[in-house]
Amino acid sequence: MERKTLQNKPLVEVIFELRWELQELAPGMKIDPHYKILIGRIYDRVKDEYPFHEQLPTATMPDEIAGYIVQHRFRKGRDKWPLIQIGPGIITLNDTEGYAWKDFKQRLNRVVDVLFDAYPEAKKNLKINWALLRYIDAVDFNYEKNDIFLLLEQKSQNTDRDIREAI
Repeated sequence: MERKTLQNKPLVEVIFELRWELQELAPGMKIDPHYKILIGRIYDRVKDEYPFHEQLPTATMPDEIAGYIVQHRFRKGRDKWPLIQIGPGIITLNDTEGYAWKDFKQRLNRVVDVLFDAYPEAKKNLKINWALLRYIDAVDFNYEKNDIFLLLEQKSQNTDRDIREAI
């Protein structure tokens, strides 16, 4: 079955997020002992496709409180999408208006393969505890001129028809 690409889709961003277990040093203090070298190892594997590296302000946080917080981005170019983000215990793949499932799925599989290839002794040390695929949609709405409840009622009545048309 051929999939239909929706025109004027309300997609703002699609995010694939993968998390793995961190080692607990003390209550409330968890670290990824391989994280510092993982950044470079992943960049080495993705730099042909995502050559632009951004260190985020969160990269200055102490390791003991930075668990599951994104600290670095790898992009196609400055402010370009899609992008890969990484932090202690977390890696994400994000895309925006250029999103198409077939392309995103291939990129997602590549990111997971890169993580398992780059993580030291991944079979022993990398224990996945979270995988999430999130779509963020939005529509323009002038709340001063329109009734949000009326819009929601109209949209809910059209949802079944819209889904049938998309399939």
